[in-house]
Parts: sequence; structure tokens; C-alpha cells
Amino acid sequence: MAFTFPIDSNNKAGAVRATANNSNFYVPVVVFAPDGTTPVTSSEGVMLIRSVGSSIFEHGVYTAAAANTKTALISLTCNEVTLFASDSNIGYVLVGNSNLTPDYYGYKLYAGDSVTLPVRNLSMINLMANTIGDGVRYVAH
Repeated sequence: MAFTFPIDSNNKAGAVRATANNSNFYVPVVVFAPDGTTPVTSSEGVMLIRSVGSSIFEHGVYTAAAANTKTALISLTCNEVTLFASDSNIGYVLVGNSNLTPDYYGYKLYAGDSVTLPVRNLSMINLMANTIGDGVRYVAH
């Protein structure tokens, strides 16, 4: 059985669908049987399609006001966040959970480094810079 993408209200077919507020998009995923070619269908013969994507896209900046002071990011539900250490950082930024200390951390980001973390809320991430003014930019979705 060949797969045909759904048609939208503008009579356009395609893989990407905008969210209701047009600020994000969804990508349909067809679930295939073990043979790798037959799409899986429900008992009613309806093809199973799962939309994947995120309902949010948020970005921000953390800048250390004091050295070696733990700060949690804002509370925001998400699926994943990427942290980018500022190119102008002099020292490093530690990334960890609520137990973050200068000796207990998950990642150490130097200028230009980045890390992507699968978290359900930005507030799960704590940051600590060893130099005042150093920081990170983040993108969450």
C-alpha cells in the first residue's frame, strides 16, 4: 500500500503541519510493520500516523552575577534543551542538577562548547560559572 500525505484546508499535501498558532510544526511519522514496507493499520484499516514535535520553542540567556553560585533555569515544560557556552566566556560554566557544586557536576562548558539534554523542564538544569559575566545561551523545545 502506498502512503499519501494528508491534504490540508488549502488543498496542499506535505509532511510538515503548522501548529494552531503557527509558531511551531509537527511532522507525521508512519509506523511500519517488521517488513519495513507495509504501514501498520488499526483494526478498522486506518493507517496509524503519529505527529511528533514540540508545542514550544523558547530561548534565553544565563549570565553569572556571582562566581560559583548555583542558579536554576526558569520553569518551562520542554522535551529537550541545548546549552551553548558564550564565545566570550573567560572561564567555564558547570551544568548539573539541583546537587550541583564546584566539585559535583554533569558537564563543564568552556567558551563555544554546547550540550543537548533531554529534560522535561528547564528548571531541572542548574548552572554555575566560575567567572562573573560568563554564561550560556539556551534553546528549548
